[in-house]
Amino acid sequence: SLIPGVISLKGGDFGTPVTVMAFGVGGGRVRVVWDGFELVPLEGAVPDLSRIGFAGLDEVRVERPPGELLISLKTREPLAPDPASFVEVGTGDLGTNLLRGVFVHPNAFGGAFTFAFDRLETRGPGLDAAGSLSGFALRYAIVRGDRGGIVGEMRRFAAHTDVADLTTGLTRNDWNVRARWRLAEGLIGEGYWGASSLAGGPEEPVYGALDIRRTQLGLRTKYTVGNLWAQGTARRFSGHGVPGANYEL
Repeated sequence: SLIPGVISLKGGDFGTPVTVMAFGVGGGRVRVVWDGFELVPLEGAVPDLSRIGFAGLDEVRVERPPGELLISLKTREPLAPDPASFVEVGTGDLGTNLLRGVFVHPNAFGGAFTFAFDRLETRGPGLDAAGSLSGFALRYAIVRGDRGGIVGEMRRFAAHTDVADLTTGLTRNDWNVRARWRLAEGLIGEGYWGASSLAGGPEEPVYGALDIRRTQLGLRTKYTVGNLWAQGTARRFSGHGVPGANYEL
């Protein structure tokens, strides 16, 4: 929302859908990529940004390639030699409370481990429109020197609101396995496979039977010479409502 030309659209207080419009680009042209894994929309054609937690993020980069708005998220890497933790707690008006934390261990069971949790809740205007966003993320990486390694990630995030006529009680899960290797001097190759799902809770009267699943397979490569670089990406998707393939250069 701090970037000129980007307009934030919110359905209400915490727990309601959030998306953006930018530069005349429609919702279907807003893309979110998390460490190379694309967070495809599951509720419709527009990604719901409320289902992305801040805990464990190291960088948020917004780009404007031709014809789209690209939001790239990067997870914090446990690069320090010692374990570390970070906890953030806050409170405010409208019965709003925040609890966010990250724990990283650079050498757990032979690899690097990261755990992040995120919860934001409010009672809303009039204290009768409660809503919450909550979730966690797990990351485990095995690195082989400076040549490459393999990473497994799992994220689970849920939104809830008491505001009438808005979808609630839906939980989104994303998980993927990625492998990256230095194929030659200046040449990096990466492959991944992952899945995303959106399901309703058993207590949800309307969306309790909802269960949407989509998968993707991707290959990326980047070649760097001095201050020049070239990068290519190929993705294959499966599931209703997503493109069969996506290629970028």
